[in-house]
This record gives sequence, C-alpha cells and structure tokens, in this order.
Amino acid sequence: MKKINASSDKKNRENFLPAETLWRAAQMIRQQGMESSPIEAEPTPLEMLGMTIGILRRRKHISRSQFAQRIGCSVEELLVLEAGLLPARDLAKYLPLIITEIEVPNKILQPFFLNIKTA
Repeated sequence: MKKINASSDKKNRENFLPAETLWRAAQMIRQQGMESSPIEAEPTPLEMLGMTIGILRRRKHISRSQFAQRIGCSVEELLVLEAGLLPARDLAKYLPLIITEIEVPNKILQPFFLNIKTA
C-alpha cells in the first residue's frame, strides 16, 4: 500500500498555512458579518462555487499563495472565497482571473452564476 503523507508530516510543511493566516481569515469573515451555514444545511451557491474553485485549483497543482498572487488577492481572502464566505460583490471582481487561471470554460461555472446574487 502506498503511504500518503499527512499534512502534519515534516516533508509536507509547504502545504501548511500559518496559524496567523487562518486567524486573519477568521477575522475577515467576522468583520464582514458573514455567517457559516449549519452543518446539516445544504451548501449555498457561494459555498459550492468556493469548493469548486478550491478543487480545480488543487487539480492544477497550484498552491494557495501562488493562486492568490495570480488573481490579486490575499491568501486570507482566498481561504474565505474557497469556504464560500466571501461576499458575492467581492467574488465578482476575482472571477474573470480565476476562470483564466484554472482554465475553466464559462459554461461549466454558469449554473453557479445564475444562483449568486451580486448585491
């Protein structure tokens, strides 16, 4: 059986996010007044879009810091975005670059766009 390294393995330290980064992301969520859904609730369209972006980013083997730099946001904003907690108006400014960076045709993400209100 092939050993898969855990995120806590010493060889895998580059995938770790510093505690300060996670703390700043949590503060950003709190300052924006965003609330996460209850665990038993269905994912919101923003949560589904964030998860999809995170999955596609990882499939392209792009780190969070590389991706954040490429789309012009902080790592903390990217964490909030991938959690589906970045307000739609803020997400909208990053979407064109996200789509370009992960090379996703617009038609794949179109169902998400229909369900997201940019208030």
